[in-house]
Amino acid sequence: MKKQIKNLLKKENLIPVLITLALCLVIFFDTNYWNHTALNFSWVLIFTFLTAFILIIYLYAGVVVIRSLFTVAAGLSLIIFIAQSYCAVPRTESSDQALSSLIIASLLYITLSFSRTMYKEMVKHYKQFDDGPETTKEALFVSSVFVMSIVFFLSSIYKVMYPIITNLCIYQ
Repeated sequence: MKKQIKNLLKKENLIPVLITLALCLVIFFDTNYWNHTALNFSWVLIFTFLTAFILIIYLYAGVVVIRSLFTVAAGLSLIIFIAQSYCAVPRTESSDQALSSLIIASLLYITLSFSRTMYKEMVKHYKQFDDGPETTKEALFVSSVFVMSIVFFLSSIYKVMYPIITNLCIYQ
């Protein structure tokens, strides 16, 4: 029994023991005297930390998408500028088809370049967390929130770009 007490009083074991005792005291006082106020506060605290954690993952996903978008922004801007400038000059059917195929080929190249850059950025951000999540459930949760955030950002970009491309004069 004395060995167990001495083991508990060692420096590395003292902090977990004190935290456990403090939590037991809080639970005791909350149940008997505080009318479960600490329990309600704990739910608010858990929700706040979970929201902050998800917000951090969301911001990382935003950084990945925006950095990838910056790499292809010049090409995308150039193609849209060329297509909009084309609408001001006299057009023929063959030149409409040539511009349409140029836009399709350029958008395919830009999409591939964007995907490659986004993949590199994602790998770079995952390498920052060398320790990584301790369990498969944590890894699945973090990855799913990250992917959902990226999908949200990509859908927002699509909602902005779709009307610009479809309202070009060659598609009217």
